Amino acid sequence: MPQVETFTERELKISEVAAIEMRLEAVGAKLPDGICILPSNYDVADSTSPLLYPAHTLDVKALAHEKNLPLNVLYSESGRIRFVENRDDTWVAPVMFFSALLLSNNPNIVGIALNVLSNYIYDFLKGSTGSKNVRLSFVMEKTDKKTAIKFDFDGSAENLPNVEKVIKGLLKSGGK
Repeated sequence: MPQVETFTERELKISEVAAIEMRLEAVGAKLPDGICILPSNYDVADSTSPLLYPAHTLDVKALAHEKNLPLNVLYSESGRIRFVENRDDTWVAPVMFFSALLLSNNPNIVGIALNVLSNYIYDFLKGSTGSKNVRLSFVMEKTDKKTAIKFDFDGSAENLPNVEKVIKGLLKSGGK
């Protein structure tokens, strides 16, 4: 596991999770290749629950399109998206999934996506008063497609450059 001494235990959590594709079948959704925005509740939703996305999902989708990043949004069979407005002072990013195929073809894609997202967050929070906290989750599929690495960050936007270093170290080590 890469060095994480610049983060508190509350800010950073790295875990191995079950295959995302099987989990999403339970909600009637098919996982596309590439980068995909997952609903915030993908890990607990079932076929009867609505898929919930943070309010900034469409902003991130538009930003990715503008920067030519291959980003999809996961929809249920009903095609409905419900957005959840976060009422505290934390900017909440949508959960971003990176397929094993994409990671093997372009190992730098996570860093590129995080850099684009970081620049947007920096501009968004510029001039705001109070804390400048960010919550984001990246899920990176392992090549065996049986498990994935989930990276959760909940902390100061100033720590985003360190987040990229940890993710790059994690990818180089194969998630170990």
